[in-house]
Amino acid sequence: MTERRFALFGAGFWASYQLAAWGECPGVRCVAVCDPVLDRAELLARRHSVPRACGDAKEAYGENRLDFDTVATELGQQPHAARALWRVCVVSTRPSS
Repeated sequence: MTERRFALFGAGFWASYQLAAWGECPGVRCVAVCDPVLDRAELLARRHSVPRACGDAKEAYGENRLDFDTVATELGQQPHAARALWRVCVVSTRPSS
């Protein structure tokens, strides 16, 4: 099975639950947590053994080959993510409006 790599955008309350749920899925791996508050992204990444934390979506896309994104924040909170998300498939549990 081919491993699918994704980035998580948002490191708030729901993000930890999303990473725990994705951790139950075989064949997928989070390779970056992105949040404007870098300390929050770093803490969440450390707790879930995610190799990269970043404060900007450009960093998340920079060195990672992503198959999809999962969004745990309002896109208005991360304008770079909103502009970049057209590149890959997006899984969102939040309204996009």
